Amino acid sequence: MCRKAPGYWRSLGEPKIIHYCSSPKPWDRVDEHGKPPARGELEMVWWQCFLEFQLAPPTAALPLTRAVPRLVSSVQEPREQALPAARDAQ
Repeated sequence: MCRKAPGYWRSLGEPKIIHYCSSPKPWDRVDEHGKPPARGELEMVWWQCFLEFQLAPPTAALPLTRAVPRLVSSVQEPREQALPAARDAQ
């Protein structure tokens, strides 16, 4: 799919989310001393968001709106617009 459109990857810009489907996973790597390598900034942001979500009380608002404003707003806006229409249809 992407091989036929070589400009595809260039048009995406800098990656925001990385999914590791192959092995070894980045978190399974070790250096020559058996210690994990230093973590990158993207991985640290992922861990921070993951831990905040896991440790938050079930009724608490997610603190992710500070860290990922575009993602949260793009997900919530269409849903908020769809809810009144669904209520009117009933």
